[in-house]
Amino acid sequence: MDYRPITFKDCRPKLFRHFSRYQEVTRVWRCVDGQWVLREENFVQQWDQKQLRREPKKLRRQIRQGCFAYGAWQDGRLVGRACLSPRLFGSQGQYVQLKDLHVSTECRGQSVGRRLFAQCCEKARELGAKKLYVSSFPADATYQFYAALGCVDAEEVDPELAKKEPLDRHLELLL
Repeated sequence: MDYRPITFKDCRPKLFRHFSRYQEVTRVWRCVDGQWVLREENFVQQWDQKQLRREPKKLRRQIRQGCFAYGAWQDGRLVGRACLSPRLFGSQGQYVQLKDLHVSTECRGQSVGRRLFAQCCEKARELGAKKLYVSSFPADATYQFYAALGCVDAEEVDPELAKKEPLDRHLELLL
C-alpha cells in the first residue's frame, strides 16, 4: 500500500473508477431528546457511477480551497482517501475538520482508514489545532471506527456543519 498526498494532478476523471463505496447499514445512531440512541435500520449506502465521476471534481475543488488530501494506492489504484480542511474554528479556534474519509470496500479492515486518519491528525497538529472535528455518518459501524480511534462526542457542535448534515454524529479527537 502506498500512502501519499493527493495532488491536483492526481484528480483525473477516472481516479475513482475502481473505488467501491458500499456499506450495508443495519444500525444507526439517532439523537432523540438530546441523547444518542442506537436504532435498527436497514439500508445500503453506495456510490453509483455518477457519484464516482463527481469525486475527482470534488477533490480538485477541495484542494483549490486549501484542503489537504491524502490517498492510499494499491497496485496504482486509489483505494482510500481522506481530506482535511485548513480552517481553524470553534470558540477558541481549537478545531480542524476532517472533511472526508472513505476506504474502498475491499480494503476495509486493513488499517487503511486508520493510516489516513493518522495523516490528517498529524497535519491538524501542524496547523495548530487542538482537536480534530468529525461529522460522522450515523451508521454504528462508522461510529465504532471513530470511537476505536479515540473520538468522542464533540464538546462544541458546529452549527453550520450540523445544519448541513443534521443526521450526523459530531465527534472530536483531542490531538
